Amino acid sequence: MKSIDVSGVCNGIVDIFTDVTEQDFASLGFEKGAMRLVEASDQQELLSRLGTVKPVMVSGGSVANSLIAISQLGGTSADQWRQFMRRAAQMWSVTRKPFLESELHGLKSLLALSWRVNDIKTIA
Repeated sequence: MKSIDVSGVCNGIVDIFTDVTEQDFASLGFEKGAMRLVEASDQQELLSRLGTVKPVMVSGGSVANSLIAISQLGGTSADQWRQFMRRAAQMWSVTRKPFLESELHGLKSLLALSWRVNDIKTIA
C-alpha cells in the first residue's frame, strides 16, 4: 500500500469539558449541545467561575480531529499535531494565560507565567 503524508493547517481550538450542575450551567447562559467560541479573557473568566472543578482540555476543530482520526487509522502525521496540542494544554494549565501570545523578555517574564518553579520546565 502506498504511503502518503497528511498535514493540516488550522486555528488551534481547545475543547473544554467539565461536570457542572444544571443550575451552574444555566447561569452561564450557554445552549446545551452547541459549540461556542470564546476569547481567551472569556475562557479565563469561565474557568475562574468553575472554581476548583478541574476541566479536561483536548484539541478540537475539524482539522485537528481529522488528523487524529488519520492517526488512529495508522497514519503518523497527526502524531505531531497531537503532541503540539498536548504541550499547549500543559502550558495552558500551568499559566492559565494564552502562552503563545505572551511576549518573553527573559527570565523575569518567564517566571511571571508560572506559579511554581517546576512549572518553568513545562513552559520552557
